[in-house]
Amino acid sequence: MAADKEGIPGAKPAASTTFFKGLQGNTLHRGAIQATMPMQLEAVLAKRERAEREHMPARPPNVFVDGVYVRGSADPKQKPLLRHVIVKDLNKVATQLKYEVPTSGLFEKKPPMGLYCIFDGVAGGGTSGTGPSVASIAEFCALNFHIALLNALSELRPNYVTAKLVEEALASSLETLDQELLIRNPEVVEGCGAAIALLVRDHLFVALMGRCSAVLCEVGDDGRRIPMTLGRGVKTGCMGGPSATSPDVLTAQLSAADRHSFLVLTSSVISNSISSTELMNISLGYDLQPRAFCGDVASRAAQAGPCTAVQVNFLPEAPTQVEAVPPPTKKAKVAHTSGATQSMRLRHILVKFHEGPKVPEEPKAKWASRSRLDAEKILRVAIAEIRQDRKQWKKPPKDVTEMISLSSKKFIELARKHSDCETAQKGALACGDLGWVTPEARASMSEHFKEVCDVLHPGQWSDIVASHQGMHLVQRVPVGTRLYGLMPAARYQVQTVGGTIPGKTGEPSHVELSMEDVPFNLRRFQEMEVISDELEPHLEDWIISTKEIYTMAYYMDEQLLVDTGMINCVIISCASAKTALALAFCLRMREMRYVFGLTSKDHLEFARSTDLFHEVFSYDDIESLPNNHTVVYMDFKCDGELRQQITLRMGTNLMYNMVIGPAVFQKKMKDQLFEKRAREVLFDESSWRERRRLVAEVTKTGRNEKLKHSYKAFIERMKQYITVKHVGSVDGFVKMYDALYSN
Repeated sequence: MAADKEGIPGAKPAASTTFFKGLQGNTLHRGAIQATMPMQLEAVLAKRERAEREHMPARPPNVFVDGVYVRGSADPKQKPLLRHVIVKDLNKVATQLKYEVPTSGLFEKKPPMGLYCIFDGVAGGGTSGTGPSVASIAEFCALNFHIALLNALSELRPNYVTAKLVEEALASSLETLDQELLIRNPEVVEGCGAAIALLVRDHLFVALMGRCSAVLCEVGDDGRRIPMTLGRGVKTGCMGGPSATSPDVLTAQLSAADRHSFLVLTSSVISNSISSTELMNISLGYDLQPRAFCGDVASRAAQAGPCTAVQVNFLPEAPTQVEAVPPPTKKAKVAHTSGATQSMRLRHILVKFHEGPKVPEEPKAKWASRSRLDAEKILRVAIAEIRQDRKQWKKPPKDVTEMISLSSKKFIELARKHSDCETAQKGALACGDLGWVTPEARASMSEHFKEVCDVLHPGQWSDIVASHQGMHLVQRVPVGTRLYGLMPAARYQVQTVGGTIPGKTGEPSHVELSMEDVPFNLRRFQEMEVISDELEPHLEDWIISTKEIYTMAYYMDEQLLVDTGMINCVIISCASAKTALALAFCLRMREMRYVFGLTSKDHLEFARSTDLFHEVFSYDDIESLPNNHTVVYMDFKCDGELRQQITLRMGTNLMYNMVIGPAVFQKKMKDQLFEKRAREVLFDESSWRERRRLVAEVTKTGRNEKLKHSYKAFIERMKQYITVKHVGSVDGFVKMYDALYSN
């Protein structure tokens, strides 16, 4: 049997000999077949690509949304008169319910779709609408509207879908729901208002019934927030009531997020109590904090009756296409990965609450009688105080690290005042610190907790978010916010140069220096350095804090070269320590080397973000270390158990262990009775001077000049990750000391 290009069996040829003659004997026929083969291949590939696109799941809308219901003075035992519904990914729901949405026009290439609704029983029955029928109507609408909408959209599938057709589908879904409601509940007298927002890519479809409202925030050229009221205002028609009318439906096409920043849906009580201009003013205090914003708005209107609000924040779209680039020569930095897939360092204020019939775990705790709304109110007050504290800063912070430093005082004050987390009682920078929190740990708190934290940038405050512990206000701390150590104030002294004695040709000049005030024993061990008067203050800070460390690292690098020759790979423990970073910098200057770091999970992301190591592993992940190179292990940790694990992992490829530390004793290994002296400690005073002499003899050529230039490059590199802070009082020194040893 022969087959055509679509894979359908074709007609049998008259004779098999004729077929083979056409392929082999007739060259023109053979050329025609060969010419059509690339065309067939292109058609098959295009068809396969279309099929893959058809089955590829659509992206959810890039929005950040939440809503709040406040019952006001309503009976707590009564069913809520209002309901709000948030469908974050309508495409996913359609797939689960086996509905086929349109694929042409506005729905081409599977656009992101979201659905946000408010169903207001108060709007239908007025303030007197407190009967159980009104609550049942709102509940019925909340449970069934998305099904009616998907049904209406699926009927559009054969057509080329325009905005007008979607408006008609939205209106018909409300009318269908209204008819079904009356059929199932013919005794219903009062109706239900509604505010519906359907987001299809950049098209926002809004349907209003009753007294509910929808307000779109448009940012003007001067940065002011201008309210755009969508819909024609108050209508008398409601679903389920005797005066049911058709909904008011319209379409708004959204611009970029910096132009149209958010949408607010409000129930009738809020729309009657708070103007759209007031909504814009309230929103200024809540940047990407929809729950806090909605809670504030609803609380202000709650005296007039039960109410609810929903805010949809439109986020900037991430680039969908990336230019073709050559494959990287090394592993990409983890700091550039998505927030949803990386660990984050977080600090928080936790406010616990108790609701429900169960007895609280700690009946005598102050939070045992606190409601959820009370907990949210406490955190909204904290947000307002943080915002007010920021206004009092004398100058804007130059970077995120400085912003964290400026805000820490107010954060610590609020954490110790309000937080029910045990971390609130820790010292200084450890106050409220959750440490490095993995995506799995964030998800274990709650899926919403993970979702809220995933969108945070370093230094940004989260929205109010709930977990099994209570209500949280979370701040993401930037990578590298940690203290390394303190430098004693009298460590360095400045001596004025009396005069200069010119040196011989090719030799440095000598200086006259008065040393009468310096004790002789101290004078013997001092190392002098002449610096220019034009030295900038910040550069002097860096010399004080890093020069000795970098000099040590530079000598370690040369010592490795002397002892081991041209090694292939170096493993450094305590990879986030300053000396380890300096050593990694020196080693990376020799391009033939692979430098791997080992550190704790808390400092894993920071060490990776410096990009000084080819890769960084945690101490629990020794088995992932590559063992296909000859290797030297630089042991900054002085841990015998860790060194034994590395020895077993590397086997015969481990050429050399160099133990580096201020002490001569190592940590005991398992089942070891006595502490064992280190074979070799690089900082041992008895051998250090001899080491320096040997290194100087072996590597004479231009060592000091190389050290000078490499140190300058090291300073420029590390300014991105380390800052020097000045402490000018006893209290400041005590606080800094407390922060250091609590971190």
